[in-house]
Amino acid sequence: MKPSEGLLALLDGVQNYAHRGDWDLRVPENSLTAIWRAAEKGLGLEIDVHLTADGSLAVFHDYSLKRMCGVKGFVEDCTADKLKSLRLKGKPEHIPTLQEVLAAVAGRVPILIELKCKDNQIQLCDALIGALNGYLGKYMFIGFDETAAEYFKNLGYTIALSCFRPKAPTLDFQPDALLCEIHGIPRKKEVADKYPPFISWTVCSKKMREKSERLCVATIFNTKHFDF
Repeated sequence: MKPSEGLLALLDGVQNYAHRGDWDLRVPENSLTAIWRAAEKGLGLEIDVHLTADGSLAVFHDYSLKRMCGVKGFVEDCTADKLKSLRLKGKPEHIPTLQEVLAAVAGRVPILIELKCKDNQIQLCDALIGALNGYLGKYMFIGFDETAAEYFKNLGYTIALSCFRPKAPTLDFQPDALLCEIHGIPRKKEVADKYPPFISWTVCSKKMREKSERLCVATIFNTKHFDF
């Protein structure tokens, strides 16, 4: 079995992933509604997870709360209750916990869980292991942090390590996939085949999509650019 075939099998054959859920101007990114809409359409999910001050796991992209919630502060410095009191882009949507997201997905589609580390790599990894214990759905960890990725890899988890362009492995471990910006993926298959399988991000045009489908095992989309 080729590495790409094994990775796709792990993801239940799902190749299309909604970047921060199926969101738009009315439904904020990484909100429970965006998560639920993507799962209803059969799209895999790409979400971002932080460890909060009280040890909970919050699904939110930025470290700062300013862009999405209009307040000063950082996710890691807040408790889960504090984050739940905030509203996303002024809409009636709060910052969900990972447990709320898992309940909304209910194993219907696989989830790519991006690790949002802030000098707390091991604590975040251990919290995720605990939170996902017993969850029956498919998931895979992805991220830019090599310490967190290596920690999970050593525990036997499948890991996609993010990079802007493919690079020869210089790590003490081999990631199972490279999560790579679509423009950085080699056009020639014989070059791309020298690397671990690619998962592309973030696709927002027909041309990008065609390239990803040709060279990548999975594609992370901004759903507002496509009809699913």
